[in-house]
Amino acid sequence: MSKFFALTYTATEENYIKAIYHLQHVHEKVSTTLLSDEMNTRPASVTDMLKKLESKKVVHYQKYRGFSLTEQGNKTALNVVRKGHGLSNYSGAVTQPALINEMLYERRYSLYFEGHRWIDMRRYDRLEELPIARTTPGDGDDVWTEFPLPSTE
Repeated sequence: MSKFFALTYTATEENYIKAIYHLQHVHEKVSTTLLSDEMNTRPASVTDMLKKLESKKVVHYQKYRGFSLTEQGNKTALNVVRKGHGLSNYSGAVTQPALINEMLYERRYSLYFEGHRWIDMRRYDRLEELPIARTTPGDGDDVWTEFPLPSTE
């Protein structure tokens, strides 16, 4: 019988995971120097921690090429942030299309009547999924992909 053990992380490891998660959303490429500046520590200490995190399959690290969180690392980072706010671990979708669907569904109701739906659907190239608002036969509804220009311009 096989048993699965959930990985546990020290507070320092969680802080590194959270910092990497933040940096990879702000910067195109995350380097050891960038992380050492963020964590206010030496680059050698960052390298040691990256090796530990790589052994736990949280970080994909290549010497002199930077690093990024693995799928497991992204889940861990999300749960570290959620734990800091007193929420339970995330158990929803994990693929990008499924996450986008879930986000659009949540925003649809959390921002109801605030006018964000059209903008969200345009951003994700899903305008054709919006329902037609008019029900009069032959009246159809125009779904604009850009704002109309006034006739004087």
